Amino acid sequence: MRVCFSFAAYAKSLIDHLITNCHVPVQEGLSDDEFSEIEAALSFKFPPDLRSILREGVPVGAGFPNWRSASKQQLQLLIDLPILEICKAVRDGGFWMNAWGVKPSDKEQAVAEAERRIRGAAPALIPIYKRFCIPDDPNLAGNPVLEVADGEVRIAGFDIAGFFEERVEFSDRRVRAPAWKATEARNIAVWTEMAAAGRGGSGGWWWGRGRCGAEFGRRLEDAFWRLRDGGWDVEEVSEMMRMDGQDYVDRVEMDGWDGVRRRLSELLYKGGWCVDDVIYLLDLEEI
Repeated sequence: MRVCFSFAAYAKSLIDHLITNCHVPVQEGLSDDEFSEIEAALSFKFPPDLRSILREGVPVGAGFPNWRSASKQQLQLLIDLPILEICKAVRDGGFWMNAWGVKPSDKEQAVAEAERRIRGAAPALIPIYKRFCIPDDPNLAGNPVLEVADGEVRIAGFDIAGFFEERVEFSDRRVRAPAWKATEARNIAVWTEMAAAGRGGSGGWWWGRGRCGAEFGRRLEDAFWRLRDGGWDVEEVSEMMRMDGQDYVDRVEMDGWDGVRRRLSELLYKGGWCVDDVIYLLDLEEI
């Protein structure tokens, strides 16, 4: 695989890949004046690696923010969505960070305090694709890509190059890897701590709340996170595994882990996954 030694070379390689191999519509790149106008209107700064990509071309396919044509209100909503997701989790799911002190007993007061804490200390998250975003601070290349959804924060890529390399719908070995690709996630104020707190577990809500036993639960929990790390959303994993169906829990109890493994493998194959990806995602030695 060839290696890129500059942001510009990587950006060109990625945009060419999105157009040619992923069939994503891409418009002409943003000009310096357009960058300045967007940053002034929305009070953030594009990090250098994302800026380089958008200078080369602006993806406008489904899931991508349209930095040129979307209104200020639409773009502001995309930037606010991660905070709104966390606030919803505070109101509905009991989410709370220990660093915020004692949680107010009143839900609305708790939401207001959580929002104040996040806005006061956390960098803005700039949308990249769907619910995946990148912090604007520090304003350096190499910030991690984060996903904020369903009341959790997840590191989806050590940097933007790693995200596009690992995300299933964009992954392609023909894209030239940048020499500067991050090998670990940079610490980001507030968001890194939330990601660490959320990674503790899925809560087991999708595998029967203990009906399958501790060992089944551990294995299914591991499969859950491997699928999530492989780029699947919570809703997609739920649909794939039919985790909200009583019959699935019964299947787990009857067939054991081998049956679960076969079931997941079949579904992944039907979804277009190759053998190597299935082995990795389900932590298998063989299929």
